[in-house]
Amino acid sequence: GDIDLSTCEREPIHVPGAIQPHGLLFALTEPDLRIVQASANTAALIGREAGALLGTSFEELIDGTLCEQLRETPEGPEMARLSPVPVLVDGRAFDAIVHRADGLAIVELEPHPDDAPAYRDCHAAVRDALLRLQGCADMRRMFEVAVEEVYRIAGFDRVMLYRFHEDQHGEVVAEHCPPGRLSYLHQHYPASDIPSQARRLFELNRLRLIVDAGYVPAPLVPTDNPLRGAPLDLSRSVLRSVSPVHVMYLHNMGVAASMTISLLREQRLWGMIACHHEAPRFVPYEVRLVCDFLGQALSSLLAAREGVEVAERQRDVGLVLAGLIERLAQTKDPARALLSRPEALRDLIPAQGVAV
Repeated sequence: GDIDLSTCEREPIHVPGAIQPHGLLFALTEPDLRIVQASANTAALIGREAGALLGTSFEELIDGTLCEQLRETPEGPEMARLSPVPVLVDGRAFDAIVHRADGLAIVELEPHPDDAPAYRDCHAAVRDALLRLQGCADMRRMFEVAVEEVYRIAGFDRVMLYRFHEDQHGEVVAEHCPPGRLSYLHQHYPASDIPSQARRLFELNRLRLIVDAGYVPAPLVPTDNPLRGAPLDLSRSVLRSVSPVHVMYLHNMGVAASMTISLLREQRLWGMIACHHEAPRFVPYEVRLVCDFLGQALSSLLAAREGVEVAERQRDVGLVLAGLIERLAQTKDPARALLSRPEALRDLIPAQGVAV
């Protein structure tokens, strides 16, 4: 059906009451770590009904050091550094990704793939990408290198870098995809493509993966956080179910899997790296961490480069202005003096023509 874009602005996308079904979510009380909410797909992934797990001890469900680490880790940066924690459920390996929300500890479990890269490989990927970014002569080349590196590391069919303009509309300023594909480079997209509350989530949660755009959401059991009597805030959840409008948007582009990396300046969204794949694709958490780090490094390098370019522009403008003032001081006909070197006026303010 038709979509009213004003309703997108009001859609409560941070409390969908469901997750993507390739992983599991548990909400736990602290410090006893009792399960008070679980995603309904536990039966499919670990053979235990979500309803039967409510009220039970999370420690009895998993093997590993996660529970001790949760008890020892206060809220703050330490919590963010905890993930991923390797755990076993009935001998099956998972990556635990943890945060706190609404007075509960939120533990998300993603199956750990056998072919997940080793820490050493991730470190080498970061090092090589950073060296290439630092060697770039200008911002445009940085954009190109960033999409090439994310393409190499994450393995998607297409990687694009969007930059947001003053009016918040987006432009694709760099793209990497195999030859022969339709290109989106220099295409412009309206600001309404990313409503304001979606921008806030991109600022809070810098990386988002949609493994399979054709997924059926796994609801939380019960839907509401029993401590608050309100839907659980999934703003910082890595498995959060996404807006049906966004899923339709991906479907219309022929995209089956996507990953977005937020590019922030002073904690505000100024751009993003968007990865698209024509088939479902899971990216291990360690690889996503590498991509997130590259996004942060790119943001810092771009801010520094932009500062240098602004200073150079100010210097050039100052020289042009000094020359103009000198010519004006030596003439009785200022109009002729201004037009004697029209390119100088054009250099002051980027323009295609000059009239006095």
